[in-house]
Amino acid sequence: MYMEAGQACGDYWRRHDEFGFQLVDRRASNRAACEDFDMPGSITAYTFGAGVHTVVWQGTATIDSNTIGVKQTTTLGINDGFVRTEVTLTNLSPHPLDKLYYARRLKADNDISKEDSKTSNQVLSQASDSVGVPTGLPSAVLATGFRTGCQLVLASNDYRSRAAITTAHFGDYYFHPKRMWNDGNDFSHDPADSIRTDFPIALAFRIDDLNPGATTSFKYAHIFDLSEMSLALSDSVATACPIPYGLSADVGTTKARLRWTKDPMHMGFRLFGGPIGSPPVIRHLTADSIRIKGLSPGTTYQWTVRARCVDGTEPVAAPVQTFTTATLRDGALALDPILLHPNPASGVFALSGESLSGYRQVSVHDGSGRILQVLPVQGDPMHMDASAWAQGIYLLRLTGEGPPRQFRLLVP
Repeated sequence: MYMEAGQACGDYWRRHDEFGFQLVDRRASNRAACEDFDMPGSITAYTFGAGVHTVVWQGTATIDSNTIGVKQTTTLGINDGFVRTEVTLTNLSPHPLDKLYYARRLKADNDISKEDSKTSNQVLSQASDSVGVPTGLPSAVLATGFRTGCQLVLASNDYRSRAAITTAHFGDYYFHPKRMWNDGNDFSHDPADSIRTDFPIALAFRIDDLNPGATTSFKYAHIFDLSEMSLALSDSVATACPIPYGLSADVGTTKARLRWTKDPMHMGFRLFGGPIGSPPVIRHLTADSIRIKGLSPGTTYQWTVRARCVDGTEPVAAPVQTFTTATLRDGALALDPILLHPNPASGVFALSGESLSGYRQVSVHDGSGRILQVLPVQGDPMHMDASAWAQGIYLLRLTGEGPPRQFRLLVP
């Protein structure tokens, strides 16, 4: 995978050409020096068939308590003027990863003497703007060798990619995927800029909302023959925006929490819902869940979600779902239990439950029924302190939504 001297700007596979990740401001890369975390991995497969070299690298990036599985598959056809790489990321953490940045950077002058080492670097176009809105163009950055005139492009059609040029010297070990993706901070993203330098060019990807166990992939290319750029990028377009899936509802008497799965291509949602037979109410959301109050007990509702995607499309809505709210029974709420724990308690105790937020206040009564204090309901769970209370039995009474609720607490 090496180009002959005079034909290329350098050894594009030198280990100093980094790839790695960033979550918030913590980084991991294949060069651990001056980074927060190492990213161990190795080549797990090399094959040659049908005129194509294929190399697979696999490893993991662990940043604090967040772990990402990494698989990189690189291919080079014997008659091609480009190398393709597909990166597959898997969230191995038990919680979602928000704004995960991946970057590949390289210096295009590695085999050239120091006197002739500069390249003229230029961002040709961007697949998305600085906030991630697609432009319909590829992300592409070009390095042209000063001595030989050779050229190299890093490029991708994936809307999550951004091309960058390093404009200030950070040393061979400097690596910052978030800055490579974002505007400013000593990285140029402007197609109008042409910078003569010996610093790297880079391609960075931003992955939003990678859920636990979820996998996402993207492709990019190192292009040595610019006449083959369209062919090199022909299969690097991000997958089509999917419809929301995993719709579920946690239902009470007068409220429900609706949830669905958010894909990295989703930038927002339209929720359609209401009682069966009634015109639907439409809500515009960015989150992947919503809590709805004021429902009628014993009523059947239907609902669905339609995604708004970063590529401007709006896929068909998810299959329509239904749920039926609980009925009132014996003057009490049939569902949504509220727990008092621990009981007995001589210190801090709590009231907790889905329907707790529907009540306005809790009053504390002694054994004779006298009101000792009245507190607003705040939070779930709501903590109270009985450490100053005398021994005895107390009555806690909730008032607000639905029938009053009351609990007996023993203070030993």
